[in-house]
Amino acid sequence: MTFGKKIMRFNTNSTSVVTIGRFLLGRLFPLPFLIAGANVMFFGLRSMDRAKASTEWPSVRGVVVSSEVDSRGGHRGTSYFAEVLYDYEVDGAKHCSNRIGYGDYGFSNPNEARKTVNRYPKGKEVDVFYMPEKPEESVLEVGIHIRTYFLPTFGAVFFLAGLGMIVFLPKLRAKQAEQDVTPNA
Repeated sequence: MTFGKKIMRFNTNSTSVVTIGRFLLGRLFPLPFLIAGANVMFFGLRSMDRAKASTEWPSVRGVVVSSEVDSRGGHRGTSYFAEVLYDYEVDGAKHCSNRIGYGDYGFSNPNEARKTVNRYPKGKEVDVFYMPEKPEESVLEVGIHIRTYFLPTFGAVFFLAGLGMIVFLPKLRAKQAEQDVTPNA
């Protein structure tokens, strides 16, 4: 008799474990995709908006203080960045920045980063375009470039994947539950 009760208790617990697992998979698993996707998409769209606005920003002359290729290794390989540091002055206030343009997320090929560094050698005078209401925000290259679309697109893919999971996982769970209840003839 005791043996049967233990089996019965195990079946009850395993059912609740399956129910909890289905809940976690259907409701909580998609949340990181939604949250990360929305955040990345937000920052990407803000970057695109600023890139577009930068075409209207005033400019001042600045000078490149340093210019070199920097590499950062990670578990997916090495990324190469054009690290161009430049000084400029707006209304008597000195500023320093390293943003070349919006969408500068690094390169997988060091030669691409080298091309950017070669365009901005140390000591070169450059046009610096700055945000009028926030002069410390500046770029050397204005406008939207193909690389500017990366973050919003990446964020949208993650957001839509999470949204798809929220919509379709419950339907899939219901269909599986229906198949579990319906005996095969």
